[in-house]
Amino acid sequence: MSIFPVTIASRPSRFRTLLVLVWLLVLAINSMTAAVHAAARVQEVTGHLDVQDSLVYELPRLRKGETLYVHAEGTSGNLDPSVGVFKLTVDVDTVREQFRTEREKVLTDQPDSPQAFAPLFEKYFLDWDDDSGAGYAARLKLVIPADGDYRLVLGSSPLRPSFGDYRLLLGIDAPQVLGDEAASTGDRAKRPDQSSLRLR
Repeated sequence: MSIFPVTIASRPSRFRTLLVLVWLLVLAINSMTAAVHAAARVQEVTGHLDVQDSLVYELPRLRKGETLYVHAEGTSGNLDPSVGVFKLTVDVDTVREQFRTEREKVLTDQPDSPQAFAPLFEKYFLDWDDDSGAGYAARLKLVIPADGDYRLVLGSSPLRPSFGDYRLLLGIDAPQVLGDEAASTGDRAKRPDQSSLRLR
């Protein structure tokens, strides 16, 4: 007869223990999900590009191993945007004229050859893209190779005259940017002052 009360008392105890464990597991999953969402950063930027125009955006304090996602699309006119992430060793202000001169030479020597730009882009950029998105949209994915402040250039395609308004999505560890499905979560990119915006 003494076993009966012990059995009754132990069942709720095991049940309570199981409930506590389930509750702790739910809290842990919610915390991990919140941490993932907190780490993913997305910014939407809009503006206008003229023919052969370029803008540079600063991407401060990127960390090795983070993944940068970029999606750029024209929203008016006939804009065909292109994007590229400069190598850390490239001083944009110093190479501005040099880049413009080399780009013009490629356009003159091989005006209808997108492949002709590859050596020029490899010289200055870690990664670049022109038309891998829908229509004329540009998009890229880059695993950051080292801690540092990076710069992203957004320009109208060098392959044909185009202009218009643009929508630029930048994301850190946010792959939904490539599908154009991301919502802005805060400031990650910022425009430098007007004097350093142009590459040409």
